[in-house]
Amino acid sequence: MVKLIANRRMQYATRQLRAGDLFDARPKDARILVLLQRADLYVEPPKPKRGKKAVDPVEVAPEVVAEVVADPVVESVPDTDQQAD
Repeated sequence: MVKLIANRRMQYATRQLRAGDLFDARPKDARILVLLQRADLYVEPPKPKRGKKAVDPVEVAPEVVAEVVADPVVESVPDTDQQAD
């Protein structure tokens, strides 16, 4: 079975699906549904490696985050309302 995500409302295997619903289809049906743009292949997000903790970027480089927050980029925009003499 192939996991798919419905792109629009449709009926498949006696089920009424809405856009965004995850469902299983036979490989032959999956190929046709993807070609007709009725569904997209579902790709599972990668699982974290065993024993590895997810890293928060703020914990890794707090000085970089503080620098970005403290110094926002502001571009000067010329005032076009005033006429030059």
